[in-house]
Amino acid sequence: MAKKTTTVPATVSPLSVAIATDIAANLDANKSATEVSGAFDSQFPFPWALFKGNSSAAKCNMSAAEFKLVRDARTEYRDAWNAAGLPNFDRRWQYVASLSVHAPSVEDKPAAAKTTEAKLEEALRAAYRHAVTLECEYTQQKMTDLLDFHGIELQDAES
Repeated sequence: MAKKTTTVPATVSPLSVAIATDIAANLDANKSATEVSGAFDSQFPFPWALFKGNSSAAKCNMSAAEFKLVRDARTEYRDAWNAAGLPNFDRRWQYVASLSVHAPSVEDKPAAAKTTEAKLEEALRAAYRHAVTLECEYTQQKMTDLLDFHGIELQDAES
């Protein structure tokens, strides 16, 4: 005797549809960002991606004329973006600039001033110094324990 099989119709939830639509829209957005970046690269054969609106031409490594050209083009882009009701133009600009052939490479960017570990050490030292200044023995002891736990010499923390 053959077994009877029952198939359950596949249903697509509204959430699944929304996710698929969002992914498709963002794939198109990423493609258009690449196109915009390429157009900027064609229009400006100099490192336009270094443009920072709150900096000077010299700080962006551009001549005054180059800086003005990029500023004007960015302003046009921003105004059209905002007129379309799209949010976060500054984030979009950063993304478009990062796609440029003129975008600084990771090696060109300055390293972070302090590592997370260095920031932690600095915070622990500061907390210890404040505990000493306030003559809070309990906190001073706890900070001494934390400094010891992290391998920071106590005399180092006092400096």
